[in-house]
Amino acid sequence: MTSAKNDDLDVRPGPNRYVSQVGAALHIGRFLEDYRNPAIVTGQDSWAAFDTYVTAHHGVVPLTALERYDGSATERNARQIAAALPDRTDAIVAIGGGKLSDTAKNVAQLVGCDLIVVPTLAATCSAYTPVSVNYDEQHRYASSPLHSQATALTIVDPALIATGPRRFLIGGIGDTLAKWYESVPIFARLERTRGLGDFERLAQLSARLIRDILIENADKGLQQFDALHRAAAGDANTADTDAGTTSDSTGSDTAAPVAGATAPAASAAAAPQLKALIDAIIGVSGTVGGFGGASARASGAHAVHDALTLLPESQLSTHGEKVAYGILVQLAAQGETDEINRLLPFYRRIGLPCTLADLHIHPNDTQWKDVTRFAAGNRMGFSAAVEAITAQGVDKAMRYVESLGEPDQRAESI
Repeated sequence: MTSAKNDDLDVRPGPNRYVSQVGAALHIGRFLEDYRNPAIVTGQDSWAAFDTYVTAHHGVVPLTALERYDGSATERNARQIAAALPDRTDAIVAIGGGKLSDTAKNVAQLVGCDLIVVPTLAATCSAYTPVSVNYDEQHRYASSPLHSQATALTIVDPALIATGPRRFLIGGIGDTLAKWYESVPIFARLERTRGLGDFERLAQLSARLIRDILIENADKGLQQFDALHRAAAGDANTADTDAGTTSDSTGSDTAAPVAGATAPAASAAAAPQLKALIDAIIGVSGTVGGFGGASARASGAHAVHDALTLLPESQLSTHGEKVAYGILVQLAAQGETDEINRLLPFYRRIGLPCTLADLHIHPNDTQWKDVTRFAAGNRMGFSAAVEAITAQGVDKAMRYVESLGEPDQRAESI
């Protein structure tokens, strides 16, 4: 896949249309009326989650062509899917997580058709942005092409997302928190050298807003996710027998309906902090790179993530978990140790990784050197956060972060 030219000069604000509403995924057909030959691209687990959710709440599963991706997020798989789609396919409906969305963007570019994304996880901003993250056959980072066409429609249904694993939402918080920390040194340098343009200032404000949303809503939002997740399990268990009962809320702002077709509507009022988290992760976060251009899309934290994908063990952790660790490494490389101390209690409270061991990664000396060299390499964006970064600088930063493995009771809470 090739990137659009002059991507550093482009303003890419996001999809043509963004719908965020509880129950939106139950009637996708309403959004497909302008298309004659839409095709679904999804994964095994993603489709199972979507089908179970729609069935439990008496929605409508679109009757259209369906192709499954293999989970690799490779260009090879995108070409396979594109070749297998029916002739005259005029829209791809991507139902799944970040890797599925990235694959579907590649497919839509190959086919030359519109893309509609229905995220089943709030783990990244992939459903919002025109960027794909591609991997090779060994699951190592390969490329991040910027596609020439934006997503036509992103449909976010918080009740559907609440059926997914909790750790992906936590990872999404980590990935999205990086929008602030990665962009701060970039915007500071641009301000010094040439000043910020109006769209860059908008991106800067978005990054700060995102950080505030995450810090203010993470604890309660995760509590609400847990309640809705339990409710979703109850809905799935009653779907086959069609119990037809009315949902029953306890009235708590962290409570959720326990079962029944009315559960999605009732959950909207029951989980405002969760919805704020989801929209920040999927939607608002995409505006940082969208308005700020290529220079604002990633720097040190994502460079560490990409480097960690060299290690097979990294597959045990989510994208956002690795990026969250990368934030700490970037801050250490910047000498921002006070900010690390303010972040660590938040990390520990919601379950973000503070060390490589938390990521189930135990590199040997050779692997450690490979990671530090790759993170500091010219292909990566670490130098956007720390000018003249070297492998030795990454090494020193990682060793500092690893030394903080034991909780520090003196750390100031954020």
